[in-house]
Amino acid sequence: MTLITDQTSAKSRQLGPGFMPEIGTAAASEAIADLNESYWGCMLWASTATPRFFNVDEVHSHRAPQATTLSHLTNRKAQGGSEALLEELAVDRGLGWTDVARLCGVSISAVRKWRSGGALGPERLRSLSKLAAFLDLLEEAGPIGDPVGWLMMPLVERHTVTAAEIYRSGLDEDILEYAQGQLSVEELLDRWSSSWRKDTRSGWMVVDRPDGERVIARRS
Repeated sequence: MTLITDQTSAKSRQLGPGFMPEIGTAAASEAIADLNESYWGCMLWASTATPRFFNVDEVHSHRAPQATTLSHLTNRKAQGGSEALLEELAVDRGLGWTDVARLCGVSISAVRKWRSGGALGPERLRSLSKLAAFLDLLEEAGPIGDPVGWLMMPLVERHTVTAAEIYRSGLDEDILEYAQGQLSVEELLDRWSSSWRKDTRSGWMVVDRPDGERVIARRS
């Protein structure tokens, strides 16, 4: 595959192996940017001396932020309509109606109306579509085997905060980064609240009694 086409700039033509030692780091960086704009899965130079190969998926993962991916999938989900979305969330995903209401930021009475065929405004339809899209991304890109169960589980031992609570605060992209291993749980929680260590500490714990029975007790 030749790297020289009518669309490549003069700087990108310098990226051949024979020319690489002749240009400085700044010029090489600009040329790399030119090639990255024009080619998918082609050979890119990671430095002024050492070549590196990127496949299409790797380049795309860097160029398409979480927000874009989530937005595109949300738009596709919305095309199916509210009835299909409610069935997907409740039947396929196993979300309770109270959970649907909380995650979408609406009242349970609003969800009851939707189930009875009540019309949804554009914003409400989008919130349903986004939730369905978000669960898909958790499962496919996370990967998370049980997205709903994972959302409802406390993220840190001895603390009550869940990913569902963070989702409701609008940090859906941050949760996806955490699920994919791009953020630590502490980094995720710090983005959500700088005081989470104090504010979400559980006042209860499970203890084993002498007779072997496990009970819930208040922390001292």
